[in-house]
Amino acid sequence: MYNRLETREEKFGVVDLRSTPNYRFIRTNAEALEAIAKLGTPKIMGLDTETTGLDPLSDRLRLLQIAVPKHPVLVIDLFSVELGLFAELLTSDAEKVLHNAKFDFKFLKSNGVELTQPIRDTMLASQLLNAGMRNVNHKLSSLVERYFRIPMDKEQQLSDFSKPELDPEQLDYAAKDVAVLPILWKMMQPEVELHQLTHILEIECRTIPAVADMELSGIRLDIQKWESLGDLFRDRLTETEVKIHGFLKPNSPQTELLEGTNKVDINSPKQLKAALKGIGIKVSSTGIEVMKAHVDEHPVIDLIIEYRHYSKRLSSFLDAFVPKLNPVSLRIHANFWQTGSDAGRFSSSNPNLQQIPRTKDFRQCFIPGEGNVFCIADYSQIELRIAAEIANETRMIEAYIADADLHSLTASLVSGKKIEEVTKNERQMGKPVNFGLIYGMGADGLKDYAFNSYGVVFSLEESKSLRDKYFEAYSNLKVWHQRVSQQRMLSNRIETRTLGGRRRIFDRPDVTKLLNTPVQGTGADMVKLALSLLYEEPLREYLGYKFIAVIHDEIILEVSAENAEVTKHLLQEKMEEAGRYYLKVVPVVAEAKIADSWGEK
Repeated sequence: MYNRLETREEKFGVVDLRSTPNYRFIRTNAEALEAIAKLGTPKIMGLDTETTGLDPLSDRLRLLQIAVPKHPVLVIDLFSVELGLFAELLTSDAEKVLHNAKFDFKFLKSNGVELTQPIRDTMLASQLLNAGMRNVNHKLSSLVERYFRIPMDKEQQLSDFSKPELDPEQLDYAAKDVAVLPILWKMMQPEVELHQLTHILEIECRTIPAVADMELSGIRLDIQKWESLGDLFRDRLTETEVKIHGFLKPNSPQTELLEGTNKVDINSPKQLKAALKGIGIKVSSTGIEVMKAHVDEHPVIDLIIEYRHYSKRLSSFLDAFVPKLNPVSLRIHANFWQTGSDAGRFSSSNPNLQQIPRTKDFRQCFIPGEGNVFCIADYSQIELRIAAEIANETRMIEAYIADADLHSLTASLVSGKKIEEVTKNERQMGKPVNFGLIYGMGADGLKDYAFNSYGVVFSLEESKSLRDKYFEAYSNLKVWHQRVSQQRMLSNRIETRTLGGRRRIFDRPDVTKLLNTPVQGTGADMVKLALSLLYEEPLREYLGYKFIAVIHDEIILEVSAENAEVTKHLLQEKMEEAGRYYLKVVPVVAEAKIADSWGEK
């Protein structure tokens, strides 16, 4: 292990993080110009901001902090100093080290200055180094404690930075927060290199501007359609509730009633379980999977499942989204987290756009601005393509090179028919077989997955037979599964890698996660590289497209109708270019479309 104290001395001299660093509080443009001149052309700088709130559309930048080694930290009061004076410095070739750079990027961009690469995000670096590790915190204070073995006081983080005059404690805090960043990065960088994560961290950092643009742009919601859909679901919920109460027996001695009524509280597991017992249905719990197992016993079970469907849609989406509209833009500005899953895929929150039902009635409510359209693209069968390359599954690879339909091919192989004889229904059967079995799903799982996801009915015997025939047909997939299974048996602590080198560490993993992590993670690497290429594209500003959302392997852009056709082709081109960077044998296909709503894809 390298000596951390020596690293600090060699790079910057000794820094005592327990005390306040030497800093200058800049309150006039003249002071700012003088300070900038003294910095010269730094090779690395720490950057941070303090703001009056968390919304870059309605809150203000208060402080900009800049830490250049061997110089006093600059703490700039942006209530009295022009941010534009620092534009040249912030767009220089210096390494810019930030923690959660997306936040600062959004506020700076909203105020007319856009950070340029190279950006180094210590939060993303920590997330990559520790992907899969439990109970690892990636806050700056946690990293300081981990690397420097000293506590970091963050009490002032929640203080009021909108005051005309800031307290000395606030200025000290702001200076400390940024002073540590260049040193911290120089301590983390050897670890990133040691674990061969340099490329992946570079892609993550290059993706930050596109993600920041996504959160700033937001997505427009057709409120009238949304509220009409909500009214429809409320009516259906009420109708279903009436039908359920028609079957239940509130006078049964086992049934506890909703207080003040003669009705069972359908949302109470205790009351519902007792009421079901009263009509002869004994269930171990009222969980959805248990209820599904009893659907053949009584029509009320289907009604309860339907009731929960409507209730969930209302509470999670239809009643929850309108309050999320930003008062300035009147759009939904969701958060997108680049390393939201240990596999490296995006997650979304506040609200979670990735969980929006895939049905047209929901997605058609998300629309572009006046005069604009969406350009939407996703990868065709990308997980199957990646799995084929990882496993070197020659039969699949040959099919993709020949542009054959893999679902029809699979149906042909497991049924013994010629591919041209495969019917539409048989092709549909090939989908759950392909998507389910690439990750080693068992016969029971395949049976349930086929029905729940595709409406395809298999008996257990059929599932077993299909599984056997599938791995006979795709023998290299079987070899890959066996190799991973053997690895699992030999060790409890395992690391997986994507084709791009992204790492995930497992303690006692199951085989399914060991199989799907490198596949889904490689797909995530492709999407992020595509976002980077699209943002760095010289035509971006001319075309004027905005990043709207990433939903798994789908990218949504918004652009003027007149520039839509060029943007659509560019989106498809960059996604396929990113795919080819990681898949060297299997062709990558992205399918793009111009749409007036998200529901048209």
